[in-house]
Amino acid sequence: MRAAHPLVILLARLVVTPIVVVYFRLRVKGGGSVPRRGPLLLVANHASHLDPPIVGCSTLRRVSYLARSSLFRPAPFGWLIRTLGAVPIERKSTGLGGIRATRQLLAAGGAVVVFPEGTRSTDGRPGELREGFIAVAKHTVAEVQPVWIEGSHAAFPRGARIPRPRSVQVRFGAPFRVPEGASNAEVVAHVRDQWGALSRGAPVPAPGGQLPSAVNGN
Repeated sequence: MRAAHPLVILLARLVVTPIVVVYFRLRVKGGGSVPRRGPLLLVANHASHLDPPIVGCSTLRRVSYLARSSLFRPAPFGWLIRTLGAVPIERKSTGLGGIRATRQLLAAGGAVVVFPEGTRSTDGRPGELREGFIAVAKHTVAEVQPVWIEGSHAAFPRGARIPRPRSVQVRFGAPFRVPEGASNAEVVAHVRDQWGALSRGAPVPAPGGQLPSAVNGN
């Protein structure tokens, strides 16, 4: 799979981003906290098909995300989403195949948007988090940055055919690293805590470096 030329990527973003910003009245909080380089997992809540491109339009850093291969048809739409960072995977391989693809992107120093709920929310509220992203973060030494997306469910919920012009806001939390000894439950709780604070409009926390318990030596 040949990557798109950087100029093509830039032009695609210059076309798509203004449309997203105007149509969805996109607002971004904490975008300056996104690390400029190095492997990064952007761990976001998931309520709409709009979420991946909306996150991509919310940061100057190029991000990638996994998408089932059927979305790449017809070819012109497939070219567009591929140019905007989508990486095709077969639906039946979204487990190990998705983890393998994510590791490859991170090994190259990329930023990857992941949705640990595994599917879109039916009511806009986050569901149970799958823990696969934690093993990936430990294996690749990637930073983890919680991201809260507000309003995408109202704009384009399950069953809708056409996105509605609703206000959407993306709020970036504090990046942190997962120490080798951290439990999965601890990492999930930390992500949920940040999601909760961001969803309530709390100030974007300062970069945490590591989990609070690891910093405190617990």
